Amino acid sequence: MPGDTEIGDAMRKHPRVTWHAVRRYQDRVEAVRTAIVVRRLTGPAFDAVNDLGGGAVILPSGHRAVCGEGAVITVLEKGRRFFGFRGKNWHDE
Repeated sequence: MPGDTEIGDAMRKHPRVTWHAVRRYQDRVEAVRTAIVVRRLTGPAFDAVNDLGGGAVILPSGHRAVCGEGAVITVLEKGRRFFGFRGKNWHDE
């Protein structure tokens, strides 16, 4: 139905950016103002990962931003991969 997409987009909850993620971005990627970091850690890719329940977004710098529980949680060191979350049923083998 026409207009359904716009309503869905308006109702979509965007992931929040944690202070931890801001600090890790400033430490590991670029020391810029908080407002700039928040802009760089939001957008369609972060919305998509949030809709999927979590994961990582590869930033233009090559760093990975880890998302989960409706938030951008951290920014990993460059070259470090994200293999998912360890849930309560996860075991070392």
